[in-house]
Amino acid sequence: MIEGTEEYDDTIVFPGLESALIGYGYQYCGPRLAVYSKVGIMKTLMNQNEWDHEDANEWFEFNIACLYAGPETPLIVEYLADEVMQ
Repeated sequence: MIEGTEEYDDTIVFPGLESALIGYGYQYCGPRLAVYSKVGIMKTLMNQNEWDHEDANEWFEFNIACLYAGPETPLIVEYLADEVMQ
């Protein structure tokens, strides 16, 4: 668990991707959702697995981007500004 998130215990999160969690979001009458940065997820996958961008992106697209866990499925944010992968 991420320190200071006890009030969000029932929120679905991606284990091992805590560093990519940027916050929580919700819509009126909807569940609270974990919100992740796609860039953060990619960087974490690359660092944890010693993958290049292509390998990390393939794994991300197959295992995370297409995941549907019901209405509580976490959101993934892609920023409008260009970000350089380092």
